[in-house]
Amino acid sequence: MKVLNNYILLKEEKGPEQKSSGLLLATTEKPRYKEAEVIESGSEFIKKGDRVMYDAVAGHDIRLEDKSYRVVKHSDIVIILS
Repeated sequence: MKVLNNYILLKEEKGPEQKSSGLLLATTEKPRYKEAEVIESGSEFIKKGDRVMYDAVAGHDIRLEDKSYRVVKHSDIVIILS
């Protein structure tokens, strides 16, 4: 698989669900940025395996080989963690 242009294929991190006494808490506040691992990159600056923070409302979801991924543009990445 090869990502073209300045698109990035991400595997999103699933954060822990907040619980109180065994009950799930409903949270209305959504974080502005999400953390993910780069699976493939069409950008010369972001490499496969990098951990990044990206704008949570950017891009779209895609399913490949029964796995869920997020496709975003290079400009939607705000921080490279590693």
